Amino acid sequence: MQRRLFALVSAILVLAVALSALALTNVYFPRGESGTVAVSDLGNLSIVPSDISISGNTIYINSSITVPVEMGIMMPNISMYSFMIWGHVNPKLVIQPHLHIDFMEINVDNDSYHNFAITGTPPPYPYMAMSTMMNGGGFLMDEPMLPPQSGGIMHYSVETFTSNAQGTFWYICTYPGHAENGMYGEIQIA
Repeated sequence: MQRRLFALVSAILVLAVALSALALTNVYFPRGESGTVAVSDLGNLSIVPSDISISGNTIYINSSITVPVEMGIMMPNISMYSFMIWGHVNPKLVIQPHLHIDFMEINVDNDSYHNFAITGTPPPYPYMAMSTMMNGGGFLMDEPMLPPQSGGIMHYSVETFTSNAQGTFWYICTYPGHAENGMYGEIQIA
């Protein structure tokens, strides 16, 4: 009973912080869809659209688009504490103002939960990033934890982000220890 109450109170606090952050920054994140996708579908999601430009580990987004975000990469020489976007690990995203970006987060990990949150708080992050940020750091968006893949089926969630506020933000995984171990990347609205 205490766990359920704690989870409910935590969810309410996250929502309150997110709504106050939205009011302050003019960034809009409506609740999106969620579901499952097969491992065999990942190839289709990794095709880089023609209106995206990439230089080094920086991705330039100049039009409204769906951005596939693979979480918990299970590949040699890549930490499970990583996001992969169009073949780039924890890339910097440079997004033009006033675009509608659908972040499609997919948990590709086979043994750990992951999520996708956006915050104005820069690294380094503590072990319990979520509870620390709820006490003053704040989130602009905090997706629910997505369970690990099972039997070739992966869970996903889609959030729409409208880039109305210029500045620097960070996408992170708030599962305990993940952001602390490097599961984050920069977003620049410019």
